[in-house]
Amino acid sequence: MNLHVYQTSTFMGFCRSTVYAQGTGRLLSTDNDFTGSGSRTNAFGFHMTGEVTVAGTGETAQLNAFVRFQIGRTGALQILTRKVQLN
Repeated sequence: MNLHVYQTSTFMGFCRSTVYAQGTGRLLSTDNDFTGSGSRTNAFGFHMTGEVTVAGTGETAQLNAFVRFQIGRTGALQILTRKVQLN
């Protein structure tokens, strides 16, 4: 899958912001209520890994990024945890 990394400090939206790094890798998506039954709390998230090239420098880095969300019965969305790491 194509991977694009943006800087949160300058992010204005996809296709509007400058890509900090890009490459290819793997995306794993998890969801305990994929069909959206609404009968319970929904926890879902994404985990991305792969090799990316940093724009401007041409250096390569290993991307390890994840985010976990939760939607309760009230419909409120919470970000439980998130991390973007380039090594």
